[in-house]
Amino acid sequence: HALGSGDCHHMVLVRSNARNVDGEEKVRVIARDMQLPELELRCEVIVKTVHRLEIETRVRHINVNEVEPVTVKAYDGNGNVFSSLEGLEFDWHVSNPEVVRGHPASDDATFRLTPVRREMALAGLQSDTYLLQGRSTGRSSVTVRLHNMQGAPISSAA
Repeated sequence: HALGSGDCHHMVLVRSNARNVDGEEKVRVIARDMQLPELELRCEVIVKTVHRLEIETRVRHINVNEVEPVTVKAYDGNGNVFSSLEGLEFDWHVSNPEVVRGHPASDDATFRLTPVRREMALAGLQSDTYLLQGRSTGRSSVTVRLHNMQGAPISSAA
């Protein structure tokens, strides 16, 4: 819609349905305003295979009853970090739930989620952001892997 009409969408979600990507696939996305065809936005999207996952901040100290968010980063075969993992589903696992309880990030006043992550949380899906709550003193490990990966699973531990 025309700028200023109030009916514009300020964002769009574009998903790739590529399953097996060898090397690098490029897709050009073009958006045109229906009312002003001369107004055009372009971007180039690069689709690559995830080769490695890392949980940000590998060692954490969490106090009892404190809640800490953790996120995962993904890297391609050349060590380049993916700019976003939003919309991808992950499987998180906590080794010692008596010490640390893990649960999908939900939308509350403390942790603001994007609309896509909020929808995933409401559907009971685990996104790239996970919440850890300290329950007692001790040690626990957290692992993450991409959900429903085809081929060898890619995982990370912290």
